[in-house]
Amino acid sequence: MNNLVQQGLYDPRYEHDACGVGFIANMKGLKSHSTIDRSLKILENLEHRGAKGAEENTGDGAGILLQLPEEFLRKEFNKVNVILPDSFAVGQLFFNRLESDMEFADFEAHLKSLSEEVALSYLGSRNVPVDDSIIGNSAKSAMPDFYQLAFEYHGNFNVDTETADDFERSCFVLRKLLENSFKGVYFPSLSHKVLVYKGMLTAIQLRDFYLDLKDSTMVSAIGLVH
Repeated sequence: MNNLVQQGLYDPRYEHDACGVGFIANMKGLKSHSTIDRSLKILENLEHRGAKGAEENTGDGAGILLQLPEEFLRKEFNKVNVILPDSFAVGQLFFNRLESDMEFADFEAHLKSLSEEVALSYLGSRNVPVDDSIIGNSAKSAMPDFYQLAFEYHGNFNVDTETADDFERSCFVLRKLLENSFKGVYFPSLSHKVLVYKGMLTAIQLRDFYLDLKDSTMVSAIGLVH
């Protein structure tokens, strides 16, 4: 029985449970892997705020948002012969082959032409390495393929001017174009500022599922977890 009563602007009709969130930032803007590690520890301490299915190892979702780790991405894209320019954006892509009516290579062909329409050049992709041995069968059966897609902006980009907003706007428009045009395509993030790792995971699985998050060269001054 709900014994809550209305007080001022508070209305008990809107009382409900909520997922746990956490945020950490270096006040001096110094990037480090420690910030990411501490953010994940916050998330792990919020495990009680997340839900699970019939399987203990299938969660209802967990994720982390961090600053675009440029040097880490340069290193990893270089391994697949993609050289990233001074300024670039990266899209974190979930590509669901079960829902899609095309292969990833066909999707890339469409991606190249659509990105040109919003002043972006598609540079290439990398597979995001994961350890799916830790997740439940329900999550595994719905698991998409994970890619990171790199883009360059056509405009005269300068991070200190309004062209930075133009770059981000192009990223947002492309993200929506792709999600609305193709089945089985979803972007947790597509930005020249931030990167999101998320999935149908429990709070304690995120760190071990995405192998990127264990790399000491991945750094950020902020970490937002959910």
